Amino acid sequence: MKTIIWVSAVIVLGLLFYKYAYAKQSKITAPIELQYETLKLEEPINMVYFQDGSGSIHWNGVEVIHSRVFTPYFNDYRRDIQLSFGVITDSTAKKLIPLELKAYRLHKPIIPDLDAVPYQERNELKRKFTAAQQKFLADSISYFSDRAGAIDSFRKQVDSLVAPYRTTLSNSTDLIPAITIADRVFNFCFASSASNYLILNSDGEDSRKRHPQPLKNKAEVILVNAKGNDTTSIENIITKSFQSTEQAIEFTLNNQN
Repeated sequence: MKTIIWVSAVIVLGLLFYKYAYAKQSKITAPIELQYETLKLEEPINMVYFQDGSGSIHWNGVEVIHSRVFTPYFNDYRRDIQLSFGVITDSTAKKLIPLELKAYRLHKPIIPDLDAVPYQERNELKRKFTAAQQKFLADSISYFSDRAGAIDSFRKQVDSLVAPYRTTLSNSTDLIPAITIADRVFNFCFASSASNYLILNSDGEDSRKRHPQPLKNKAEVILVNAKGNDTTSIENIITKSFQSTEQAIEFTLNNQN
C-alpha cells in the first residue's frame, strides 16, 4: 500500500514539475513584440468657407481674408479635415478649391526595456526596434512633406482667387446658390463621422432678397461680420455669428458634437 502511495506521489510531483518547466519554457520562447505610442485623434471636420465678394461688404464690416487665416487647420494633424473654399459673387456656381488633410496616424515605436528581456532575445528585439524606428521616421517625413505641399498649393489658389476682390468687387451677391453648393459638399467627405460647418464671411444679404431652404445635411451655419442686430436673408439657417473668421475657426475646432 505504501509503495502505491509513494509511486502516486512521485507521478504527481513529476507532472507538476513538467507543467512548471513547460510553462517557464513557453514564457521564455514566446515572441516579444514591440510597443507603440498612440495618438488620440479628434473629431473630423468637413468645412466649407465662402468669402463674399460683393460691393456691399465694405459698408457692412466684411473683410476679404488671406489664406493664412486657415493656419489652425493646417497645424491640426490630430483629425481628418476637409476644407472647401469659394467666393460669393453674382455667379457662385464655380468650382470650389478643395483641401483634404488626413490625420497623423503613424505610431512611434517605444524603446524596449532590454533588462526585462531574456538575453537570447535581445539582439532580435533591437533589430525589430531599429527597423520600426527607421520606417516610422521615413513615413513621418513623407506625411509632413505631402501635407506641406497640399497646404502650399491650397494657399496659392485661395490667395489668387480672392486677389481681384481686394480692389474690384462684384455688383451683387448670389448667396443662396452658395449655400446649396455647400450642402452638396456635405454629402461627400473622406470621414463619415465628420462634423459639417459652413462659414459665410458675408453680410448675409442675397441680392435678390431670396431666403434659403433648410439644409438637407446637419451642419453649423456660421455668419462672420454680420450687420449688428439686423436680420439677414439667411437668418432662418444661421446657428452662430462671430465678428471674425479666427473666432469662427476656433469654434469649429473646439465644438465637439
